[in-house]
Amino acid sequence: MAQLISPYNVGVPQLHTQPISPSKLYPNPAWEFVSLEFNVDKGQAFSFMIYDEQGRVTDKLLDRYCHDGKNVIQFNIAPLLPGTYFLKAIGDKGENIMVHTFMRK
Repeated sequence: MAQLISPYNVGVPQLHTQPISPSKLYPNPAWEFVSLEFNVDKGQAFSFMIYDEQGRVTDKLLDRYCHDGKNVIQFNIAPLLPGTYFLKAIGDKGENIMVHTFMRK
């Protein structure tokens, strides 16, 4: 065992999941539309973004205030090229709330 020490502040931030219960993205794989279903303990604003496999932002889908309780949002993914993508929801305080992997056929 060794201990790594760095003078730089590096590391992977923890995925913050406190305000969100488990979520689901369906259908997966999809051609045209996907739906994201999730529950929020306390209402807050979210930004929904799609990233490609290289981690580049492909599309900023929308900014929306989600009320506490069940939320369902549908996204049109038809403009995306076939491949694997990541849907990320970012809370109003900048924390990563949820990440889903999906395939565009």
